[in-house]
Amino acid sequence: MIKKQYDAADMDKRPNTGPCPFPQLVSAVDPTGSAILITNALGVIVWVNAAFTRLSGYDLLEIAGSTSTLLAAGHNTVFPYLGLWQNSQEDGIAWYGELENRSKFGTLYITEEFVTPVLGDQGEVTHYIAIQHDVTPRRRPQRLAEQAVQHA
Repeated sequence: MIKKQYDAADMDKRPNTGPCPFPQLVSAVDPTGSAILITNALGVIVWVNAAFTRLSGYDLLEIAGSTSTLLAAGHNTVFPYLGLWQNSQEDGIAWYGELENRSKFGTLYITEEFVTPVLGDQGEVTHYIAIQHDVTPRRRPQRLAEQAVQHA
């Protein structure tokens, strides 16, 4: 099935996604190699770039309206996701860490993530921007070695 491709200039034309929250930012970061997603203040995804789609398998039309807990690998539970959003919201500070995610196709992948809140005129959190880097090729062998030591 061929899906319509949208570029940054077409963001407001995508069905069921609402207006683009940051059109200038989107046009700047859409072509980057880093996976980027933008959520509203409640952590509901409102925009993802093409690199996010390549990494996770989810395009914007599939994931808009969901939270990033959709990506949580089963054994991780959703607590890291909920904690990072809650702490960022309460403190208004950025979060950096490593998460194991599950793609649309069931593949596990490991990302280093930087999540920063976007503050409104009154200092309230209006959105979050998450930048993800796939570190699976580097971290998977390390994690397997750590598990082998724990089970030895």
